Parts: sequence; C-alpha cells; structure tokens
Amino acid sequence: MSTESQKAEQRRRAFQVLVVDRQDRRRERLLDFMTELGFGAVQIAAAPASAASFADAQPPHIAVIALDGANREETLREAKETALKLRAVSREIQLILLVEDTEDASAAELLSEARHLSKALEERAPIWDILWSPSLERREQALEALGLAMDRACRRLYFQFETEHWRSQFESVAPKDQMDPSLVRNRLQEAVQEFAKVRDLEAVIGTATSAFSKIIEGRPVVYLRWLSIRNSFVVQHLEGLTDSHLRGLGFPVLQTSSLKDLSKIQPLKEFVRDVFRFEDFTAVLHGTPEDPTGLFVLLGQAVPPAGQAEFEAVAFLFDLTWGRLQALRDRHALERIDRGTGLPNKKSLRESLEYECVRARRLRHPLSAAAIEVGEENSSDSMNQLEAKLGTAHEAVMKVAGQTLRRALRGTDIVARVDRHRFIVLMPHTPFAEAVGVIDRMCRLIERLQLPALEQAAISRLRARSGVGEYPRLSRDADGLMQAMEDALTAAWSGLADAGSGGAGNGVRVMVHEVPPGFLPDFEPVI
Repeated sequence: MSTESQKAEQRRRAFQVLVVDRQDRRRERLLDFMTELGFGAVQIAAAPASAASFADAQPPHIAVIALDGANREETLREAKETALKLRAVSREIQLILLVEDTEDASAAELLSEARHLSKALEERAPIWDILWSPSLERREQALEALGLAMDRACRRLYFQFETEHWRSQFESVAPKDQMDPSLVRNRLQEAVQEFAKVRDLEAVIGTATSAFSKIIEGRPVVYLRWLSIRNSFVVQHLEGLTDSHLRGLGFPVLQTSSLKDLSKIQPLKEFVRDVFRFEDFTAVLHGTPEDPTGLFVLLGQAVPPAGQAEFEAVAFLFDLTWGRLQALRDRHALERIDRGTGLPNKKSLRESLEYECVRARRLRHPLSAAAIEVGEENSSDSMNQLEAKLGTAHEAVMKVAGQTLRRALRGTDIVARVDRHRFIVLMPHTPFAEAVGVIDRMCRLIERLQLPALEQAAISRLRARSGVGEYPRLSRDADGLMQAMEDALTAAWSGLADAGSGGAGNGVRVMVHEVPPGFLPDFEPVI
C-alpha cells in the first residue's frame, strides 16, 4: 500500500460522517459505502430535524446530504434547511451535496439547481462539494466517486486541524526576547488565509515566496523550477526582485542525489553569487531528491533561530496546500476520463458536445456525430454476452477498440467512451454524407481485430454497428443530436434495412438518422 493511501485511510478513521437522506434504501447503501471506505463513525438521518439532533449531540466532521430527483423542490428545500441547521452547530462541518446520476433527465436538472443552491448559501452555509455520482447500483463506479469526494473533504479538514496546531505552536515557540509573539502569530494567520485562498499551483508558489520573504525581513526569494529534460533548475518566480530578464536563467545538476545536501551544491552557490550578487542564502527543496519539483532560495543571511519555527510552518503550509490542489486537479481529470480506455467519458463528452454545437452555429459548419457499439457477431444479445464471455478481459478489449478508433480519426475529432460497450465520435466541420464513409471504415477496423482474449473466449469476431446524426440538418441541438445517434443505432442493430455494407443477414453497419417531415434546420451549413 502506498504512503498516500495509508494517509487517506488514517484521515478517514479520524473523521465522523453524517448521511442525510429520506430514501431508506439509498441511505442504507451510503452507510455501507462509508463503512467500506474506512469511516469508523457514521450516523444516518432522514430529515433536517433529526440531522440537527445528531449534530447537537456529536457534531460530525463531514455531512453528506443526498438529493432526490423524483421530488426536486422538496429535496432542495430540505437540503437548504439541513445545511443551515448544521452550520448553526459548527462552521467547520464539510457539507457535500450528493446528486445521483440516473437515466432520468431530472438528475441533470437537479445538479444545476444544486449549484444554484450552493451559490445562494455561500455566505451563510458554504457547501464545499457537489458530488455527481454514478447510480449507487453501479457499485464500483459509485464507490470510487464517493471515495474521491470524501478524501477531498478529509484533506480540507486535515488542513484546518494542522493550521490550528501551528497557531498553538507559535504561542509557545515565539521567542519573547527576540521577536514580538503577536507579530509572528499575525504573520502566520495571514499566511494561513492566503494559502486557503489559492486555487491553482502557480499561485501556491507565489504565496510561499511572499511568506518566506516576510520571515527574512523582506529580502528576495526566488523559486526555480526543475526541468527534468535538461537536468536543470530555472528561475520561475521572483519575490522582491523586479528584473524580468532573470526568469529562465538557471544551472544544471549532474546527479539528483546531490540534492540531499543543498549547501554543498557548487553550481547553486555560483548561480546565487553570479546572478543575484549574494554570498549567503537558504535553499529549500520542493519535492524529493529522487523526484524534485523545484527549489526555493531565500537570499541573504540564513534564517535566524527566532524565525526557524515560522519558517518550518510556512514550508509545511506550502506542502499541504500543494498536495491538496494536486489532489483536486487529479480528481478533476479523473472525473472526465474513462478508466478502462483512457478516453474522455460521458461527462467530458457532454461538455465537448455542447461546445461543438455552439461553435458549429457560430461558424455555420456542420457537426457530425456517431454512436458506435461493439458486440459479438451473430448474437441477438451481443453486448451482454460479449462482456459475460470476456470476463476480466472485457476492459482490455474495449481499450484496444478505443485506441483503434482514436488512431483512425483526425486530430480535431473527439472519441469518448460513454458506456461499457459504446463509443461516441464527434467530427466537427464534417457533413453526415462524409461521416458515414469514415464511420463505416472504423467499424470494419474493429471487426477485423484479432485478439488473444477473443480467441480464448471462443469469440469468432467482434461486430460493430453505428448510428450517425448531424447538426444542424438532422437535429436541432446537442440533446437532439444525442437522440438522433441513439435512434439510428437502434435501427442499425435491429436490422431495419434489408441491405447495406454489412452484408446479408447482418443488417447494416451504419445507419443515418431520419428527420421527420417538415423539419427545418437552424441554419444552412456553408461547407
């Protein structure tokens, strides 16, 4: 088990969770999931009043408020009431709104309304997270999404608790005879507030250099970024220096093992002396000697003993904030990537589809899209049987299929995996008449795949079918384009056409959506 995983488990054990949900079955499922994730103290409540009673008796660290798409108005009203009641108990409770992703379109509407609720409550009861979770029936995906959200909340709590620890530390360590304790405490409080505000990794570096500079009475601080391709550190950020020409300058390091003792690195000493005209400095490594990220250099005399504790606190706050933002960035990326294939997932595709429709309307160019489904040849229930036969090899086969599609496309095209056996292809600036030929070729490439996993599962070959739609001539908007692909794909599988490129008995590989009589496009494409 990795060190990071161990830390996550320790954090989970330390925090108490309250689940608020009127739906009995989902509430019990969430309780099971929380226990499986390692939370030792989990309470469940069905309504705002009971949630407040539990919180009064034993304030939770994290509260998960589930929203029900079947009754949006009531569930949003109760979520607001619950949030305000819990905030009255403690401002430190991490609030998470849980919206379950179901086939019902109301789930997406509920997500949008939950975001509005979050903004409305921002001042009185800030909601830290809105979790768009797969259906709890899809156990593994739901558990993974829930685990990411809970880890994020635990990291915030850990950040809060540790900064409180450092505040109390300064009460005892600030030297009474050399430094005003109130000055140190105020500086630390300011640093905590500044680190809490940052939202990107670049800003964390700027905040740290500013905080380090205050410790050494305003002297300059430089951050050098590590470039592994050149085995060099180069200047990225300057605090207390205005010469922009210094950015990009740096020095090489022959072996990263030498970073274990920065005071003995001769190229660093020469760089500080020749470029900044300082003989003395204090260097702090960002990362590890084996995998460095950067280097803070505090120019001038070494940090005095009176400021050593404050120096260590700022370094700790930097590491904690950097790790927190990296986790958020990774979570953001993972939420939009299909784990099995590495392709964009359904959520990412939806964002891309909305954007491409807007761009098509602005440029007056056609946007073609195709849903490609992979199954087993000569099987009436091909998708389910394919997965059952392949077993654990199913994801590996889908990964090869996804890579095959990606290689066959242009760089401007998008391919995403939206279901266990379904891919969506977006082809900007392409009319459907041209897209049909490309999609047919892609289906043929999948059907020609010869894989050991297929042979071991006694599968003669794969079968690929596709439904094609286009905006604006075959659909009115992004939702209409998704429905057009779905309808055409259903027709392709059901063999509504008697002949086509698939040959007798197999139906057609590619079907194009048919628009109803009287359909009028938003605009006439210029291509």
